[in-house]
Amino acid sequence: RLSTPLLTPFNSTPTFARRGRNENGQLGLGDTVDRGIPTVIKELQDKGAKAIDGACGKHHTVILCEGGVTYAFGSNKHGQLGIGTIARKARPISSHWSPYDRVGVVNAVP
Repeated sequence: RLSTPLLTPFNSTPTFARRGRNENGQLGLGDTVDRGIPTVIKELQDKGAKAIDGACGKHHTVILCEGGVTYAFGSNKHGQLGIGTIARKARPISSHWSPYDRVGVVNAVP
C-alpha cells in the first residue's frame, strides 16, 4: 500500500490529507506510523496553508500552497525535499526558494 494524497476542502480551506505507508514520515504527520484512513496534516491547517496541488513519491511528498509556497516531507536521501540538507523530515518543512521564484506545479518522482 503506497501513500495516497487527498486534497480536500476542510472548513473552507483546501487541506491536504494523507493515508498509507509512512516509514519515512512521508505523510507529514510528525511520526512514522502508517495510516489506513486519510488524516489531515494539522500542522499545515494550523498555519492557514491553502493547498492547491501535491505530489507523492514513494517515500516523500511535496505540497504546493497558494502564493507559491511549497512544503515537503519524508525521505530526503537524495536531497529531493529541496531543503539544503539530506535529513529526513516527518513534518512539513518549507522548501528554500528565491523570493523571485514562483512555483506553479509540483512533481515527485518515485
